[in-house]
Amino acid sequence: MGAVGSGERWSWLRPPFFEESSCCHPNNDKTVDVSIIIGNAAEGVAHPADSPVSTVVGTGTSSGSRAKPVPDDDDDPSSPSEVSVPSLSSSWMRCPAIPCMAIDSDQEIKIRRHSQANTETASVEKPGLDNLPMCPMVGCSFAFLQAFAEEGSRNSAVRRLQARTFQAGELPGKTDPTAGTGPTAQYEGAGGGEDFTMGSVCARLIKPVTKSTKSQRMSRHIHKSSTQLFLPDSPTNASHTDQVGLQNMNELADQAEEEEQLSYAELAMRADLKDSLGNPAFGQATHFVSHAWRYEFTSFVEAIGNWVEKSRAPQESTYFWVDAFVVNQHTSQEYPQEWWSTRFMQAVGEIGNTILVLEPWHDPVPFTRAWVIWELYCTSVTGARLHLTMRKSEMESFNDTLVNSFEKVQTILSSLDVSKSEAYHLVDQEMIHNEVRRTIGFTKLNELVQTRLMQWLTETAQTKLSEMNSMLTSGVSQDIDRLRAESFSLHGNIARMLRESGNLGEAEAAFRNLIQVLELNAADKSAALPSMNQLAVTLQKAGKNEEALKIHRDCLNRRTKLLGALHADSLQSASNLAVLLGQMGPSPERFKEARTLFERAISGREQTVGADHVSTLYTVSSLARLLSQAPGSLASDQLFATAESLHERAVLGLIKQLHEAHPLTLSAMHSQASNWLAHLEFHMSKQISPTESDEIHEQVVLKKVMEQYRKVADLRTEKLGRQHPDTVATELALRECTRRLRSRRIQSKGTAYSSWTELCHEEMEQLNTRDNFTHARMRLRQYGVEKLLDELTGQNIVDAQTKMLSTGMTPFNIFARLAAGVFSQPNMAEEQPKLGRFRDKFMVVCNRPECDEQWESSDPMWCGKASMSKNHRMLILKDLHWEWFNALTFGYVSGLKAGIALLKDAREAAHLWVSAGGEAWPPLDRVGLFVQVYSHCSINAFHLHIVDLDNLGPTFEKMVYKNLRLEDAISVLEEEEKQGTVISTAS
Repeated sequence: MGAVGSGERWSWLRPPFFEESSCCHPNNDKTVDVSIIIGNAAEGVAHPADSPVSTVVGTGTSSGSRAKPVPDDDDDPSSPSEVSVPSLSSSWMRCPAIPCMAIDSDQEIKIRRHSQANTETASVEKPGLDNLPMCPMVGCSFAFLQAFAEEGSRNSAVRRLQARTFQAGELPGKTDPTAGTGPTAQYEGAGGGEDFTMGSVCARLIKPVTKSTKSQRMSRHIHKSSTQLFLPDSPTNASHTDQVGLQNMNELADQAEEEEQLSYAELAMRADLKDSLGNPAFGQATHFVSHAWRYEFTSFVEAIGNWVEKSRAPQESTYFWVDAFVVNQHTSQEYPQEWWSTRFMQAVGEIGNTILVLEPWHDPVPFTRAWVIWELYCTSVTGARLHLTMRKSEMESFNDTLVNSFEKVQTILSSLDVSKSEAYHLVDQEMIHNEVRRTIGFTKLNELVQTRLMQWLTETAQTKLSEMNSMLTSGVSQDIDRLRAESFSLHGNIARMLRESGNLGEAEAAFRNLIQVLELNAADKSAALPSMNQLAVTLQKAGKNEEALKIHRDCLNRRTKLLGALHADSLQSASNLAVLLGQMGPSPERFKEARTLFERAISGREQTVGADHVSTLYTVSSLARLLSQAPGSLASDQLFATAESLHERAVLGLIKQLHEAHPLTLSAMHSQASNWLAHLEFHMSKQISPTESDEIHEQVVLKKVMEQYRKVADLRTEKLGRQHPDTVATELALRECTRRLRSRRIQSKGTAYSSWTELCHEEMEQLNTRDNFTHARMRLRQYGVEKLLDELTGQNIVDAQTKMLSTGMTPFNIFARLAAGVFSQPNMAEEQPKLGRFRDKFMVVCNRPECDEQWESSDPMWCGKASMSKNHRMLILKDLHWEWFNALTFGYVSGLKAGIALLKDAREAAHLWVSAGGEAWPPLDRVGLFVQVYSHCSINAFHLHIVDLDNLGPTFEKMVYKNLRLEDAISVLEEEEKQGTVISTAS
């Protein structure tokens, strides 16, 4: 398995129909009629070819295009008059003739197309997976993109265009509201032709040369390998240094007996087009590229080039799925939602890598485009790996900003929200947003984007810091003092980024290292004080309060002495010390000292920077939190009223100065909700016998608290990640409130749980012991097995008719899809024979490659997601009947004996596989077998975790609360059988 960007194509998930169907088998000597592509595959008719097929590319129509309607990226389209474009809300639409291109060993092309009669028939068929066209799976090389950008910019069709860099907020060109909607709409570039965007490239360079002769005539004229690009109305430029010229297609067009509309990929592959390095210009796609069409084309290529350079991807085997070249741009037809949630999504998963071109870094255009968000959604759901890239100049811009202001970077990044993305046509936007909400939700999608972006930018800054340190060591800089100062600033702000993303250990090490460097090299001996202050804050967040307290007091004393009591740094130390004192316990002495320090800091900041400054408002919030947590002897209604007034000032002010999703605002909102809860508890504690009015008041306040906690929890998940300490703290607070409110309701009205998930998370925070599992099975019998089945079918986890686990795309159940053969893991094929006699019953599967790579990581982004040990595999069950979806329901249809036997078979199969695994695995007594009980499991299909207990990672500890030993699960079912437990008759 290659590293990220190594160019070694490692597909975690691969739909078998791309490998094993008759239309693409490498030894098949048949070209495939298009009926296989747009109709029922089993009914397709194969036709003989002249020679063996080596590759088949379903070039299809623009069904494979990225889901971006024309005006979505503000280029000027022209809607073809002969095509009536329906909206995405339409039912199944007519599918035009779709070529399936078979390239034999001699690179001759044989294309069969549907007759108009067949097309008309297809138009009235009910949509289904077999009716939907395949998505193109080819990509272009980077050398091709480079040459195309260079030659295309000089082409006569665009020579008058003035290439320029896209600026945030600009809308190059005009939009034509009459143009087609959806991902297959036409792009015609700017109305006046004053830019060189992807839209201009498509309209002025690609479409003219791909509207040409029928395939038989084309194959006779273009039959030899060539490095000549196909561009309109341009002479061959044989003198170019890369020997890349321009092929005049007009002659071929004149000779055409009939017109044919192709994708650029089809045209190039027919001609066996080579790139400037002598490699095929088009080949099997290894990386799907997600981008905005308003990007200037040369800037887009530069960003891809930066990724190629940074990842060291071998160009001879790396091919980029770029929609303008891969998709037939002449087709303005649209496909129903089923196509986007099946064929397109499968293609993203099959390719396995998504590269998001993200510019400008401070306001990324793609996050505002709904169709790009769909691509990110597909990437998340299918488990494809997400890469980010931008031009070097954009990376430098980010580094420069981080050198000068961490606060600015934090504010910009926390403002990103993909739920605000838009599409030109509202029906497209609603389709995308509704699908995201219905499945993973915007919270999870924002979390994916935000955490990956923060990680990537941190790595980018660390690379820059290494370069700066190398320059300092070598002495090559002309301004050593300035470079040294900038490196110190960047070092400190990188450490702050690490801390705010939850990497407390790395942040602590970075601050300690910086302090040591500053004390050795800085002329000003007080230069280390800011880093000492940040180190103390980091230690405080990590719970190392005593060391943090010592450093805070030292910083405050030294800063006050050197800078004065009203200096910003002195006021910062006063506030930080007060925060720590308030966190260390309800001691009256600490409370009084902390309150004095807060009031001093607030007064000083109001005098120096103003009452509405962010630093002032955050200190106000901290004081309010302290008052809310006053020791019992000091607490009073008046104190709570003062606290509420301060909380309101802080929250409203921070929302105005920053925004609601900023980490500082979220902290203030969390504290405000905690104040409401603390005041309620104070009030209820004084009631000897609570009245009905008191109970109503309690429920009203609890609902208000829960609503605010939920908002904070969702936003913290999006901006910081679900595993971030701040997110966890809010989730715990919310859970406690939920438990309390439900307890009151049950006491008063006997209210039942609304779902098994609610019951499970309320009553069973841990499900990792024999007793826990016994209780869970007992509660399920009380709750009702049939009721649980109804919930599973209602969520489409189980098919209501077949009672089998769903293997469609929504919900995306990866283990069910693997068990059903809908997806495969080619790299695991050789592992299946090791299961011996159990290979027909079970399957061994692996985690995503990056999860295996990060098994030792304690980064909150990975802790809980990465593999649990150095060696970690899962054993899944091929029988998809709903009874076997989880150990919770084993034996509740087929009987306990069958459930026990199946669990024992799983144990034997896992041991057999491990024993055949060689030296990689420890002895069987050091191999852990664990199941996770619904609804504490993340995937709703039976999977047995096979864990290397000699090499455990941080995620194992994170998952301890829900890792149930297989032996305990077997023991519980055996005890139920012994006791004659009455089970449900659910079918």
